[in-house]
Amino acid sequence: MMIVFTTYLLMLLHSPLIHAPGLRWIVALCRLAVSLPSLAPGTPSLRHIQIYEVRSTSNNEPHPSVLRFVEAWIGNSATAPLDVSLNLSQRETIPEDPIADEILSLIFTHQDRWRTYSLFANFELNEELDPFAVRCWDSVKSVSLCSPGLFVVLDLSSAVISNGIGAVQLQELNVLSWDMDWVFPAGRNTLHLPNLRKLSFNTNFSLDLGDSFTLLSACPNILRLDIDSRDPLAPTLKSGTALPILLPHLIEFRIMTSDEAVINHFLDTLTCPSLANCHLLSSAVGTPRNLRSISSFLCRGSVTHPRLACLVIRYESVNGVPFQLYHDCTLALRRLLGALKSLERLSLGGLILDEPVFNELTTRAITHDSRERTSGDDDLLCPLLSHFHSMATNKRISLQNDEFDIEE
Repeated sequence: MMIVFTTYLLMLLHSPLIHAPGLRWIVALCRLAVSLPSLAPGTPSLRHIQIYEVRSTSNNEPHPSVLRFVEAWIGNSATAPLDVSLNLSQRETIPEDPIADEILSLIFTHQDRWRTYSLFANFELNEELDPFAVRCWDSVKSVSLCSPGLFVVLDLSSAVISNGIGAVQLQELNVLSWDMDWVFPAGRNTLHLPNLRKLSFNTNFSLDLGDSFTLLSACPNILRLDIDSRDPLAPTLKSGTALPILLPHLIEFRIMTSDEAVINHFLDTLTCPSLANCHLLSSAVGTPRNLRSISSFLCRGSVTHPRLACLVIRYESVNGVPFQLYHDCTLALRRLLGALKSLERLSLGGLILDEPVFNELTTRAITHDSRERTSGDDDLLCPLLSHFHSMATNKRISLQNDEFDIEE
């Protein structure tokens, strides 16, 4: 059973249509949900709560009813696993929110019962309180933290190699918070997250590139990876100091950076032979060095040619590619595309496309059909291409089969 708690529910609590005063009817509902499994086997227990707002819509004041409801919910859910989703936003008219502080404190005292946990908290915490620490308990399967302005500690010190006994069950980790601290095991090489399938994170002062590689080394079975490394003040890693990392099952990779060196570090370190979708977004200038790193990354670990089906490369620098690099960039791009025999979708931005490459790609996408590739296609650029989008400096196009538009 899921309880969704919103400001609308707050209004109902004191509505004349509800005869039971205060929260009695909600507490009764909680007790009923807890007793349902024993009364009717197969019915769910009360273990899922979503709180989207903690204020009354009438006067913008913090509403204590929410806290009483959460206390009743936790108290009446016995030891059942908890699925928690909190969206706590601060309004400009109220600088402090003691109710939100107390809700977080209450929820965090029971985190050993968490099964899934999602937090979006856009407000400043009471400075007298200690930072909230999220521990990686054996029972938790999903953690999502997005808390601008709220300092949170993610403690992974217990996620260590245990010879298959009591391995951490975490399957999804989504961390997009600039004000957050990471805690790793004392022995970095003992960090172990064998069940993790989806990972999203951003680098910051606490999680630099070296820590990022430590985290990735502990996740051999991830399927989807999303990295945001756009913070220009985040510490970097000296070239050549990271050991190679094999992610054999990764099928989707997305990275956003503001520095060419940062994206090159990741591309030069990771090996992803099963990659099918790749999105590379950067606010830097696309250089031949970067294109060569992309080519090596996509081909690394492949026996014949990469399995990649979708590729997005987008540079959004206001300066553009320097004229003296035009020739080298076009050669590097041709070599890159020449290896992608399984590519079906391609999007390019901020690069230079010479006329032969541009014409070949557009012709391929326009004439594409479902027939199998023949041996004569081996010398063609992207023989299976069916979708092509270009925001290149000199060539702009968006087409799908025979529907296209070209701007020069």
